[in-house]
Amino acid sequence: MTPREIYACFRGFNMYSKREAKRFAILAWSTAAFHRQKRLKPLVQILNRIDPPKPMNPGEMRRALISTFTRLGAKVNYRKKGDAKPPED
Repeated sequence: MTPREIYACFRGFNMYSKREAKRFAILAWSTAAFHRQKRLKPLVQILNRIDPPKPMNPGEMRRALISTFTRLGAKVNYRKKGDAKPPED
């Protein structure tokens, strides 16, 4: 095997391990929730410890927002920073 293939195998196993850890955390959380309806940490908080969310830079945030708006059918006006605001329809 080449080093790239070995790296791909390790990366795939790492992804598999994280997915399984999340699955077991969800199962344990659900079991505790049904067993005793007392105070539990939110499931999101438990899952964020396993795989913390990655911070987004401004460009990624902009792309995510624009793609969401276009999927929802909203009209998106593209303009550069400092340009005049387009006229309202």
